[in-house]
Amino acid sequence: MDKPLLSLTAADLMSRNLVLVPQNMSLQGAARLLSRAHVSGAPVVNDEGRCVGVLSTTDFLHWVENGNTRHKPEEGVWHSWQIFEKEASPTDTVGCFMTADPVNVAAGTSIGDLAQMMLDARIHRVIVVDHNERPIGIVSSTDVLAAVARETRSKEDAHKAVVDHELAVYG
Repeated sequence: MDKPLLSLTAADLMSRNLVLVPQNMSLQGAARLLSRAHVSGAPVVNDEGRCVGVLSTTDFLHWVENGNTRHKPEEGVWHSWQIFEKEASPTDTVGCFMTADPVNVAAGTSIGDLAQMMLDARIHRVIVVDHNERPIGIVSSTDVLAAVARETRSKEDAHKAVVDHELAVYG
């Protein structure tokens, strides 16, 4: 990237290869999807493809910490004659366990704003969406750190080149 660090935007930093998790997918299926894709979190989308949440390893940790349950079934859903195995529970969908109201940004959001949003919300990724709220990319905290590292390395290389030139000219 040839742009200066502070002029970078979400479009410059985002990963475009998205793993999208349907909100009606089982939690076990979503875990398998994320594991196979080697990602720690992904946008959750509704039937129209709009981002309605994020599912991350933190959500799985909360699930385990809370005794494998997040929401109790609504009254009237369970009857005395119905017996569900824990894995067959109708409420074990991603929509029940995801983090709702994700931090979504436009492609033109600056790197400074992205970093501040992540800090304020104490999150590690923001979802880049189009004008229809459909995910088009993800910017992670690692993407922001990589941009800072590239800028630092570039400045160090430029400084070293100047020093080397001065040593060559002036001895």
